[in-house]
Amino acid sequence: TELTYNEVMGDWRTHNGMDISAALGTEVLAAADGVVESISNDPVTGTTLTLTHSGGLSTVYGNLDPDTLSVAEGDSVTVGQSLACVGSSAGEQSGEGAFLHFAVTLDGEEVNLTPLEYSILKLLIESPGKVFSSDEIYQAVWNDTPYGANATVAVHIRHLREKLEIDP
Repeated sequence: TELTYNEVMGDWRTHNGMDISAALGTEVLAAADGVVESISNDPVTGTTLTLTHSGGLSTVYGNLDPDTLSVAEGDSVTVGQSLACVGSSAGEQSGEGAFLHFAVTLDGEEVNLTPLEYSILKLLIESPGKVFSSDEIYQAVWNDTPYGANATVAVHIRHLREKLEIDP
């Protein structure tokens, strides 16, 4: 985990996961099927919800509006199910504008994904069971014409597998 400079707090700190710019009230959806492990009020990420998934994976959603939570601890959820809405509960970071804090863990350890890896993972999670060609992934994630994209996509998929699979 790298140190990043926090403009609001005026100091350097670790920051796991990523903050995704989103308007207040934007619906937050489950990234995959799972179970609500916990809902807590974190001093940094505000109202935070953790889902556990198969294979030791967990996803973490922070800066939620606590008044919009539509699930409770122990609930089973399906991919794409509404969990809550983006709020302003992350007090320390309130000067950064509205955002969703999103992180992935594997067996309790933070998985550091690049923004492109998060985008690929999001694409795959949103379409369970769908088989994508390299060109389709490239076009969806890079939003560009996929000329010779096979190697580029293969490298990013390999990095994702190395980070998320026990035996890739």
